[in-house]
Amino acid sequence: MKNEFLAVENIIDREDGKARYTMFVNAYNMDREHGGIGGLTPQERWSQLQLLNTPTRNRNRLRSVTHLCKYNN
Repeated sequence: MKNEFLAVENIIDREDGKARYTMFVNAYNMDREHGGIGGLTPQERWSQLQLLNTPTRNRNRLRSVTHLCKYNN
């Protein structure tokens, strides 16, 4: 948080900080690939775990929430 957000953002006021933090969290969870989880984004990993924990009869209804659609085949 300190190194990747606060140290690099020039926050003007509280509202600006909230908006920038929301953008940071969304990018971190939905766009940025993470080496610790096999190059997936946290959102992709969450979708993968949900698919693995879904009964087989419902799996064909699940679709990836990412633009890459890695796990909907």
